[in-house]
Amino acid sequence: MRTFFYLPEMFVFALIFIVSLLGVASAILAGISLIFAYFLAKEPYRSRKLVLALLLPFVAVYGFCGSYFFGNAVVSIQKKCDIGIGDFFYVNISRNYSLYFIDHTESGDIGDISDDSGIVIPIIAKISEIRECGNAIYGKTTDGKYFSFNTETEEYAICEDKTRLPDTVPADEQSFVPVSNFYLQKYRQIHGAWHYLIPIFSVIFTASAMFLVCRVALKTKTGTNPQS
Repeated sequence: MRTFFYLPEMFVFALIFIVSLLGVASAILAGISLIFAYFLAKEPYRSRKLVLALLLPFVAVYGFCGSYFFGNAVVSIQKKCDIGIGDFFYVNISRNYSLYFIDHTESGDIGDISDDSGIVIPIIAKISEIRECGNAIYGKTTDGKYFSFNTETEEYAICEDKTRLPDTVPADEQSFVPVSNFYLQKYRQIHGAWHYLIPIFSVIFTASAMFLVCRVALKTKTGTNPQS
């Protein structure tokens, strides 16, 4: 049985890294955009258009990623899933327990991650294959053992032979799926329609922000000749 100590500070470091990475990507796109604008932009307002060419890539990248992250974070917190930042991934599978991963999703654990201290002690560790059937979750661990977890009663069992499990386990082990696939399926299932709506809203928000920036930058002053 493994014990992990999850540090929320790792989320902050990951967020800073991603923001910095987006800044680098935006700067590269801005440089390319500025080169094209330098040769293609014409009067009136050529100088403003050059500024827009430099600014719009930052608005596009940070606008889309920021709105997507915010929307995803709100839904994930409500649905009790991770928000996709850092090295700690999880989905809720019962009232008190979650399937979670540290660093990678090749193998996962089931445990209570609600402890504010950050200490996570799994009740079933090193899960490699898994399946959900009604209130029962069952599968295999990386060391070849079988497990069963009842999400209603929160009772679990781990044994060497699957026939000894309290819940019915299909004889055909092809019904098991890799735990990483189960995590993605469960994540999308919990998010429901929001999985598709959040990107759409992010695109709309980003396009609106870019349009507004262009309108403000190219707005003429009252009584000013735009050719001057």
